[in-house]
Amino acid sequence: LTVTAAPTPAVTLTPPSINFGSRTINTTSPATTVVLTNSGTGSLLVSGITGNGNFGFSSTCVSTTLIPAGGVCPINITFTPLTVSAITGSITVTSNAPGSPHSILLSGTGTSVPVPGIDITPTSLTFAARTINTTSAAQNVTITNTGFANLNFDSITVGASFSRVVLGANASPGDCGSSLAPGSSCQIAVVFGPLGTGAVNAQILITDNAAGSPHTVALRGTGTPVPVAVIATSGALAFGDQIINTTSAPKLLTLSNTGTATLTTSAITLTGANADKFTLTGQSGCASIASAGSCTLSVSYAPTATGASTAQVSITSNAQNVATVNAVPLSGNGILGPRSVATLTATTIGFGDAIFGGATANQIVRITNTGGQALTFASIVAGGDFVQTNDCGTSLAPLAACTINVLFTPLGQGARFGELVLTTNAATSPDKIQLSGTGCRWFSQAQSKFFLTSCGN
Repeated sequence: LTVTAAPTPAVTLTPPSINFGSRTINTTSPATTVVLTNSGTGSLLVSGITGNGNFGFSSTCVSTTLIPAGGVCPINITFTPLTVSAITGSITVTSNAPGSPHSILLSGTGTSVPVPGIDITPTSLTFAARTINTTSAAQNVTITNTGFANLNFDSITVGASFSRVVLGANASPGDCGSSLAPGSSCQIAVVFGPLGTGAVNAQILITDNAAGSPHTVALRGTGTPVPVAVIATSGALAFGDQIINTTSAPKLLTLSNTGTATLTTSAITLTGANADKFTLTGQSGCASIASAGSCTLSVSYAPTATGASTAQVSITSNAQNVATVNAVPLSGNGILGPRSVATLTATTIGFGDAIFGGATANQIVRITNTGGQALTFASIVAGGDFVQTNDCGTSLAPLAACTINVLFTPLGQGARFGELVLTTNAATSPDKIQLSGTGCRWFSQAQSKFFLTSCGN
């Protein structure tokens, strides 16, 4: 008698365990297949398959149909982590095989949902002071995506007086577009163009899909006025009383540039009713005056008559305020000196050729008392071959004048010389006028009625 064992089913699971690795929570992995094999000799009946935790399955192995020896049946298993952590579980197969139930060991890690991260460097930009309506060089802000998902930009806007510019094709990193991949960087280039003077504060506003959106970058700058030249003067020059026919000590006129640009003068001249009574020097040194600089002009006064004198130093320049600062008033008053002054209309008289024994026409000398006291005459004498007559009397009141008539009566031939000498109470007395002429031969008696125009001695 031979006794044999009854046919017995057996369960083999291949593979016996699965590690799904990392998976974002609330997402399901692709199915991994475990093959259930009846490795016994009898028919296998699977009565149930159960799972637990974060793992799921699908299978047609549970049936009233027997799995013959050597037969197989697939079990498809998926991983859907519900928490951010390391996760373990199993799928259990219940059957008529010895050792039932049999388990498939499962593991995996739940990870967080990928999100973008944002790093902005620097978080503020400060621009140097800038003239209004001009544009600075660009400054850049770098944005880096520090997360694990694309950083998407909904908008990037720049505040007033600042503007964004496009970086060149060779810039690294390049301009920020609409999206930035994880680990990548981009740049935002900004320039400052103030529209008004004073401090300017604005910001770059970045609207994106990263936490904390919108993100900002502070922008600061200062607008300064357009450089202009502004002229200032030291003021009017008043010379007061000045004795006529004398020159005052010079007075200084200072021109200053209180603006921020170079002051240039195209003309500095004397104008006005009595401009000829004043003298101006130093214009070349005032042709160009740097900001905060100055130059000096010299003005003197020399009246030729009594009474008030007015004029002005007229200035043509590029100053912003040239319409209101373009002339400096000058004033003075001519007065008589506190003495008598003999002012002569000539200091020499030449009579030319004259016939010996005859006489020339009168030459006239006018004497004016330009002093403040009476001019008294002690004598008026003509010497040599010269004769004088006058209407001066014994004195001249201040500003009065008289006339001396001088004749040449040569008493000899050739060059003849003499002096007209005025002795007065003036400080310059005696005042002398040099006289000269040439005596020519007289012809025979028969021809005495003819006069020569040049000497024929």
